[in-house]
Amino acid sequence: MDRRLKPGCAKQVARGLIILGVFLAYFLPDGVRHSVMILTLIAVAAMLAIRRIAAIGGVRLAWKRFVYSIRWRFILLFFLSLVLAAIATLLLLGLAGLLSSVEPFYSILRALSHSGLAVPAIILAGLLCFVGFYVLLTSRVSRYLDEISLALRTIARGDLDVYVAKRGEDELGELAENVNNMALRLRAVVAEEKKLEEAKNELIAGVSHDLRTPLTSIIGYLELVVQQKYASEAEMRQYANIAHQKALRLQSLINELFEYTRLNHGGQINEWTVISLNDLLQQLVEEWTWQFEQAQMTIRLQLPADNVPVLADGNLLVRVFENLLANGIRYGQQGRYLDLALSVESDQAAVRVASYGELIPRDDWERVFVSFYRVDESRSVRGGGSGLGLAIAKQIVQLHNGSIEVRSTEIDGTVFTVELPLAST
Repeated sequence: MDRRLKPGCAKQVARGLIILGVFLAYFLPDGVRHSVMILTLIAVAAMLAIRRIAAIGGVRLAWKRFVYSIRWRFILLFFLSLVLAAIATLLLLGLAGLLSSVEPFYSILRALSHSGLAVPAIILAGLLCFVGFYVLLTSRVSRYLDEISLALRTIARGDLDVYVAKRGEDELGELAENVNNMALRLRAVVAEEKKLEEAKNELIAGVSHDLRTPLTSIIGYLELVVQQKYASEAEMRQYANIAHQKALRLQSLINELFEYTRLNHGGQINEWTVISLNDLLQQLVEEWTWQFEQAQMTIRLQLPADNVPVLADGNLLVRVFENLLANGIRYGQQGRYLDLALSVESDQAAVRVASYGELIPRDDWERVFVSFYRVDESRSVRGGGSGLGLAIAKQIVQLHNGSIEVRSTEIDGTVFTVELPLAST
């Protein structure tokens, strides 16, 4: 609810003061009546002046700042309390005059008058009225301060589910808004820290699992060799060869883990160069021809006639597409084909890598880019995947201000799409 003072309020207050002054003037004695009328006229004149000032466009902004400032609000409430205390004191004097002929008020008033305590009694009554009016008028501000203070104490205890309603445009309103923004940002920070902690735990669990598996095999086969538990030299060489292959897989996993950690913690591109995606993909296909022949697959490359330049780190970008090609061979061998297509869409270069083997369930389209996540745990055993290739690819693409996604359907197969901003020419 908007509680700000509007220029029209001054006119209404002035009318109320006039009615109050006429009412008091009718009932009060002559000596008190004149004082009340003078105070009423001063208050009415002040309120009308406020209304006139507030209506002036050039002064309006400064006036609003003056009125909506909490320090000036307390000053105004102080003087308003003085005026109300004076009026209340005069009302009490008038009431005392009306009751002066009635016992026991007559005896009390006469005793005060003869003892010289009449003036101190009037001053004490005025002070009490002033304190009462000041506490009453500032009670809303005090309650608002208590509400903000309670919200801050709640945040200090760790409970960030806090909201303080903004009331007015003064410093307290700004403070309430800042408290709400602080609580909102702290909730975001806590949520992000929780997410990072979960990712760290998942990474540790994944690393432990993936390192233990080949290491256990290496130790097992080497123990067979050391303990001479083999029937022939050929069987011993077979055990040694298996241990060697497992060691190479372990080395590859450690290298990818190191690369993933480097990219995930402050990874950045040091050398930006304009690269032709046409030439990069053409060279990549030529280098991977042998791997596709070994997998009995055919790679089909589709390039546009025009050159497609992007600003990138060539070595990192090659790593992205090598991971996608290796992934296509590993899980798309049944389809016999892998399509690699380059196109330009608006201000983006789009590279699509499509394979036609095993499909990825719809629920796993986003998860395949998470470190150590596998659609099927048996895939890593059959294909030798580390579970980090696609996570690394996504990090590299994001470092290039691009995006990567996957769609896997019966009609189109499994299609990875990498989009990168075109280099300005």
